[in-house]
Amino acid sequence: MKKVLFSVIFLICAMPLYAAHETDFTMNGAVLKEKKPDAEVWIKADGTEIAVYADRSEAVLPDKTKIIKYKNGRREISAADGAKIIVDEARGIREYSDAAGAKKISFYGMTPFGEKIERVEKKIMKQPLYRLIYLPEKSDEVLYPGKFEEKVEIEIQVFFDALYDRIRQKYINDANDKKPMPVKPLDITVSYCRYCKTGYCFGRERKVTVEFVDNGTTVKTFELDGLLLREKDKQKEFITQIVDSL
Repeated sequence: MKKVLFSVIFLICAMPLYAAHETDFTMNGAVLKEKKPDAEVWIKADGTEIAVYADRSEAVLPDKTKIIKYKNGRREISAADGAKIIVDEARGIREYSDAAGAKKISFYGMTPFGEKIERVEKKIMKQPLYRLIYLPEKSDEVLYPGKFEEKVEIEIQVFFDALYDRIRQKYINDANDKKPMPVKPLDITVSYCRYCKTGYCFGRERKVTVEFVDNGTTVKTFELDGLLLREKDKQKEFITQIVDSL
């Protein structure tokens, strides 16, 4: 419910052109009309005509809007009223232009619904500095609920908090047992591609990624299928694997 609500508000407030025009099409219900040397032409019951080429598909809608869709996720829309829209899923960018001007919106660090993803840092130790960091630039889902979120915990939030608690407890126990402690700072970064439709996550597999970053260099990487985050045993095993590697 919250995703739908936020999407509606975002489209109304920030993307009037996007909300007012068709920006995509499907082959559902299309019937082959003719074959040409370089393309197949398909027709739909509402009059939409689609030409399928090797590298792209071009559709002309009943209102004469033209949509060119490339295999890399880019779509170019020429609306009947003169508006031009570019939807570049791989770069996470929407560009709009009409007689009133132009606008570019970046979806990097945002969900596909237009919600900003906040960077979250939690200190594990101060000396040396150990941090657990959630990276918005490599994620497409928020970590903690915002004002448009329902009051529910999502799997990445449960994982992040559990990972923080386990790492912190490890070093508390090590200190109490007088075991050798770290001497160099370390960042432990977490990123989560859930929808895989825009920006950095476009075309990637749904997964959570944890990296150990030493002075800007990634020295270890751990990955888990995003669907397995919902399984408590799999999540616990993943956390144990990470903590045991410190």
